[in-house]
Amino acid sequence: MGRKTRIRVKDFSMFSKRFERGMAVARALDRGEPLPFSRTVVEIDLAAFSKTLTEKRIALFDLVRRDRYSVTELADKTGRDPSAVRRDVELLESAGMVRTVRERNPGHGTRRVVRAAARRFWMEAA
Repeated sequence: MGRKTRIRVKDFSMFSKRFERGMAVARALDRGEPLPFSRTVVEIDLAAFSKTLTEKRIALFDLVRRDRYSVTELADKTGRDPSAVRRDVELLESAGMVRTVRERNPGHGTRRVVRAAARRFWMEAA
């Protein structure tokens, strides 16, 4: 028969910190708020990503970073064709910079609302 090892844990602070962090995340998710802290690491092809960030797409991102807009509203604000804005939003969404959701349109039907995927982004080269 193998020898058993007994482990005693005297300091539970690590567990209580994790519990509090988990509760903060759960509360934010329940309220539909952005997570209070998160870290996402994404490895990308820098050449392909640099082609994604055109001046017009950066302008779209800058708008949705401040507020939520429908694709039609973005097209109106930028003076662009809605189909071109829709394509740019899809590219930004595939790059992970924006998220879109369908919501009820005041009056009738649904609309596609665009918002930034995070409050801030940064790139770090290694």
